[in-house]
Amino acid sequence: MRFTTPALALALAWVVASPEPARAAERYSASYVGESAFVTVVPGATARFTAIFLNDGAEPWEPNVVGLLACGTDGVDCGAPHATAEFARDWYSTGVYATVAHAVAPGQLAFFSYDIAVPGGTAPGTTVRFDGAVGLIPDALVFGGDGYYQEATIPEPGIAERLTISGSDSPKVVGERLTIAVDIDDVNVELVGGDDTTAVTAALDPATCAGAGGGNAYLESATSVAVDGRAWFHVQSAGAYPACRFSVSAPGLLGSTRTIVFAPSAPAQLSCSFAPALVANDPSAIAVAAVELRDAYGNAVPGIAPYTVRLAKASGEATTPLGATDREMRLGAAFFFVRPVGAGVDVYDVVLTSGSLPAPTARCAVSAGER
Repeated sequence: MRFTTPALALALAWVVASPEPARAAERYSASYVGESAFVTVVPGATARFTAIFLNDGAEPWEPNVVGLLACGTDGVDCGAPHATAEFARDWYSTGVYATVAHAVAPGQLAFFSYDIAVPGGTAPGTTVRFDGAVGLIPDALVFGGDGYYQEATIPEPGIAERLTISGSDSPKVVGERLTIAVDIDDVNVELVGGDDTTAVTAALDPATCAGAGGGNAYLESATSVAVDGRAWFHVQSAGAYPACRFSVSAPGLLGSTRTIVFAPSAPAQLSCSFAPALVANDPSAIAVAAVELRDAYGNAVPGIAPYTVRLAKASGEATTPLGATDREMRLGAAFFFVRPVGAGVDVYDVVLTSGSLPAPTARCAVSAGER
């Protein structure tokens, strides 16, 4: 909100004399244009303010020279730390909210953005006022013209303060639908019933919810509007994820995160792959065939199961098996070894010799080259 610095107020009306802020030379001047809205923000959360001023002086505003100075609530004592400094989050300094991002020529607008962080334990119902004025940073000299202020209020009980993931039917098997309930809670973690307006946004962490053989986990909808204080989300996945991180956020509220689980479905097939896929024709070289138990979606199925598999050459004369060609699968996998004896491509079949699967065979190939 705009206010007039005391120096200008004296020229406009009869008022009781008050101290004036230190003023810059007249070639510098700033006029208030607008600002972002006041905010409601909870302890531990952050919010961003933006103030817009017009450079209506004769000199350009340079970064690290011109900034939005923090002032007292009377609009004076600018550029020095105030009580609001405890709410600072990456300010330019404790007495300066922000500087210009680039040079601002006369006649252009400057946007000053800065973040606040409400300390834990700040009493509900507290309103904090952030006063400021544009000026020279090195000397804390305020330009003639307008100042401004914005306010942040910490909500009372009964007012939305945070998001709480209150329920989930995790774990699920891949291919099943997982449902998550998110509550709009107050400062006492009590449901704010009757909230039918808060829009909650959900996200899945790509580092823990993507990349599995079956596919990525996905949200049916990334946004849900609360109904009677509760929002609902649905997640599906064909990929298996033991620790998928689900998080929710909403403007001005503390967010929340929870781990959800998609487990592999029942064993359905075998997979086979060689490493390396191309092996040098060298008596000391070895290629390893990894045979893995997988579900219908292609996810590896760990665990101990009564399966035995056999590796048998289907075609080619470039490699020869080493050791046993029948192996028990342990922890969902079995490993076979082959040695190159020539050059070319060999194809191997893997056959299930004990246990039962819908797809009991697999095929893989290995190439051998010249030394």
